[in-house]
Amino acid sequence: MDILTKKKKDTTRLLSVILLLVALFYSPEFRATPPPYKVVFAFNTGMPQLEILHKRIDAFSHSNILTPGQVVDLNATLTNRGAEPLVDAKIEIPIPANMHYVAGSLAPPSSGQVYWSHPASDDPNATPGGKIIWDLTAVEIPSGDVLYANLNYRLRVTTACVLLLGESGSCSLDATVDGTYSARGKNTLEAIAGKFVKGYETTGGLRPIYGGFDLKIVPPLAFLTSCSAVFQNSPMVFNYFCGTASRPIPRNDITSKYPAGTQFYKGHIDGLILASNLITGDFDVAAGTNIFYAVVYGMDPHCFLTILVKIQPIYSKPTVKNGLRCVGTTGELEVERSAEGIRDQLELVYFANATTTTALSAPPQPTAVGVYTYYVAEGKSQDGVWCFGPRVAFTLTVVRPPTGTWSQLNYEICDEESQKMVIQTTAAVRWQIKTTDTWQPLTAENWPGYLLIAANEIVFGLGNAAVDLVKIRVVMTNQAGCEQTSEEVTVRFRPCRLPTNPMLPSQFSKRI
Repeated sequence: MDILTKKKKDTTRLLSVILLLVALFYSPEFRATPPPYKVVFAFNTGMPQLEILHKRIDAFSHSNILTPGQVVDLNATLTNRGAEPLVDAKIEIPIPANMHYVAGSLAPPSSGQVYWSHPASDDPNATPGGKIIWDLTAVEIPSGDVLYANLNYRLRVTTACVLLLGESGSCSLDATVDGTYSARGKNTLEAIAGKFVKGYETTGGLRPIYGGFDLKIVPPLAFLTSCSAVFQNSPMVFNYFCGTASRPIPRNDITSKYPAGTQFYKGHIDGLILASNLITGDFDVAAGTNIFYAVVYGMDPHCFLTILVKIQPIYSKPTVKNGLRCVGTTGELEVERSAEGIRDQLELVYFANATTTTALSAPPQPTAVGVYTYYVAEGKSQDGVWCFGPRVAFTLTVVRPPTGTWSQLNYEICDEESQKMVIQTTAAVRWQIKTTDTWQPLTAENWPGYLLIAANEIVFGLGNAAVDLVKIRVVMTNQAGCEQTSEEVTVRFRPCRLPTNPMLPSQFSKRI
């Protein structure tokens, strides 16, 4: 029980005595009794009273500024200020969520047991927060206003970036070290409880000053830089590709980054974490930015650390060209990934239409005549779940090979005459000739006879060629690059000059 509480109880008892005297004075029995009067009062002065003096004793105790990893040494002394022994005493020192318990020991005079307690961990080196328990329930604290027990303990500031990079400075960078006690008077059985004393006023009767040590953690620039290299952002950001929106984020992906015993929430109102939003399983997310909140065990009420889970969509898209091909053939599609797609190692994913969620198992290769529309996107698969960017449409047109029609397939030409040949086609043509066993391009270089080529027709004659028979054909190529060879045309040459009388004035030739 602290001094103020004791004074209130003493005042209450004094008022009760005064009221009792007033009632006695006005009672008929008292007024009927002749003087002199003798009244005897007996007061019980055995009120239990305990004081815990709390001091910081490390070399830097003059400053409340701490840095990550810094050690703080503290001392708590226990004195029974009351008139009766105390039993069932217990002292608790909550450790701030951004500090670790290092060690605790009892110095002479000493009593009880000291240990660290945490609801989710048994390793203070790995887990910040928790409580120091100084258990004196098995001993009796004698009265006498003398020092009975002495506790030295040590705390260390955390170096966990996730705790010291939070955007809520008062939650992540402030720390208050204080303690409470409870006990019971051995004789009166009256329970008492109170807080630590951290000093005394120098005026007004040395009244005790209650409260904890308010500390401020100031991470140096080098520490913040090293944290930023790992965590990139404050608040804590978890990035997932967009396919994750179809399923929850595994709980351990997020909780493993925080101290044991941390609780996670999916929402808040005016900074107040609601128990109905407590996350007990995996983290349900949607496309875009999802906000969650972490409350580390031992944090000040209503403090929290913000967590952002970003389901990153794919914005990049491939470049495409429409394709044209021949019936019955396949080929490479003119589709290329974007620079972002190459950088992010995305794949090309094809779809039969604009709405289906099922991708084609392979790039489309239609072979029948027709015009086909497909869609392609850049995407990525993780654990069998796909994420796609915007879809881009393209067409594949499958056409028949070109055709051509000759007016006739056999010609006989007199040696000294020429013949016009025409093939009816809309395709580009390449003329070929065979005089032996090999087809060759029909050009002036390899045909010594008369030749005039104009697209899909030629004018052809024997000239100086020493052959009796040739074959001619064309190779037709349409816009799709499809080639088709025409039927062969046979050309025979024969002498057509008639015998003449040299005495006659003229000569003529006749085609037979």
